[in-house]
Parts: sequence; structure tokens; C-alpha cells
Amino acid sequence: MEIVPSMRVFPGSPQPSFIEWSKFEIHGYSSEVMFLSTHTGTHIDAPSHFIPDSRTIDKIKVSRFVSRSILIKIPKKADQQITLNDIINCKINANDTVVFATGWEKRFKNDNYMINNPGLSLDA
Repeated sequence: MEIVPSMRVFPGSPQPSFIEWSKFEIHGYSSEVMFLSTHTGTHIDAPSHFIPDSRTIDKIKVSRFVSRSILIKIPKKADQQITLNDIINCKINANDTVVFATGWEKRFKNDNYMINNPGLSLDA
């Protein structure tokens, strides 16, 4: 997703803003500061987002984000969970990156997009 000041964000999260930090005419270069939640647009959730006292994103080696990827297409509706039964026959190896395509991204303009999205069940 393109990050723009008017984009849809999770309720209660700040809208992204871009603040001019330096000007070419004064500093010899131009730059901006971005203010946004770490959960703005397309992002990666660290384990600490869901599990207290677990790893934050800065504690995960960057090499972990370059891996074999598995795309699993599982259509889901509002508040439906991806369960162990949905993925039990998928070949997922240790250190694979699993990407779930639920079709929910097609509902981006719907009012419930941010709060009723499909999720991963505990057993999955």
C-alpha cells in the first residue's frame, strides 16, 4: 500500500504525516520526517505485537526476512479464522515465510476492513 496522509489506518492510530525537515536552499539537501504507526499500510508484525515479553522487530535478524515463501490461498470473510484444518495439508518447512491470501484486500474501502479482518487461529 502506498503510504499517504489520507490513507485508511486502524481506528485510533495516527494518520501518516510528512514533515519537511530540511530545505535544499538552506541545508544543501531536502528531507522529510515521517510520522506514522508501525502498523500503517503493509507491514510485518513482530511476535511482541501478540505475545507479551516476546521478540520485537529489532531483535529479529534481517536475514530472516529473505526466505522461501509459501502462498496459501484461503478465501475468508469478516472475522473468520484460518485454522489448522485449513493448512494441515500444506507443505510448510521450517523458516518458510507463509503468506495467506484471503481475498480480504478486495474489501479495503469497506468500513469494517480494519476491525473485522480474517485472522490466524491459535491452533494454526
